[in-house]
Amino acid sequence: MYANGAWQTLIGSGGSSSSSIAWGGDRALALAGILPTLTASIDYYSISALSGTASDFGDLTTAQKHTGACSDSTYALVSGGYAGSNTGITNIDYVTIATTGNGTDFGDLTQQRYGASGCSDGTYGIFSGGTSGSSKKNTIDRVTIATAGDATDFGDLTEARIYSRSCSDDTRGVIGGGYISNSRNTIDYVTIAIPNNAVDFGDLTTSRHFFCALSDQTRGVFGQGSGGLNTIDYITIQTIGNATDFGDAIATSRHRMASSDGTYGTFAGGDNNSGSTTVADIEYITIQTTGNGTDFGDLSVNRKQGVGTSGAAS
Repeated sequence: MYANGAWQTLIGSGGSSSSSIAWGGDRALALAGILPTLTASIDYYSISALSGTASDFGDLTTAQKHTGACSDSTYALVSGGYAGSNTGITNIDYVTIATTGNGTDFGDLTQQRYGASGCSDGTYGIFSGGTSGSSKKNTIDRVTIATAGDATDFGDLTEARIYSRSCSDDTRGVIGGGYISNSRNTIDYVTIAIPNNAVDFGDLTTSRHFFCALSDQTRGVFGQGSGGLNTIDYITIQTIGNATDFGDAIATSRHRMASSDGTYGTFAGGDNNSGSTTVADIEYITIQTTGNGTDFGDLSVNRKQGVGTSGAAS
């Protein structure tokens, strides 16, 4: 198809999805990160099983950490990241979630960066914030997930920051927390289908970065983070306001990888606050029921500073 001034590659027809949410699904992916050196590897597991050990899925094209990810339930995209240079990379990879295998080049972000966050409305994916090493970014990029090609500029966050995390419903993307010269409690939102600058949504219950986020049809959840936090916050995505306490995670971990099937959310891997211990632990929550995390199982390897997303298993 012809779009954005060039011929674009249509990845696939997409087809029907067994997921209850268009931006996630039962197959969770934990991508890239450190174990203990930079990796391109991907783990996968079934969220609805509520127990088990992850298996190897394949590899991205580049070993990296501090990357963003999103999904349209069929394809998962991984964008930017730190691959050995503080300037970050522009690469966007994609995998077909139901088919184990290696990542394929999708296109490029509008600028080099790492520490951005990603989310999707099921059609478009957006990647927000990050840094090129010399400066933090307020940039939001957008892609059409089913159509390979370069990202286009969407708008700007309310403040330039790194290590925020995002969640979404089928309309709105919500970008929470992050780091400028210290941790932030800021929450921004955008309407993903309409390019524009972000608007203030409210505040997290505590400032945090190095955390993770997930969502179902109505509720966004932000978990753990820097400073040895085990706290979990939640918001109603269509209701502007401050976050509310959800419960506590089992571990006081940061750098975890979050996924959702529309009913349950999982937090996987991470490290302790000093970074000296990397773990493989996975725990889960029921997104519509506030409460503490429950043990799920383990990743196939100890992994931190990667990213999570999910999609349909078939």
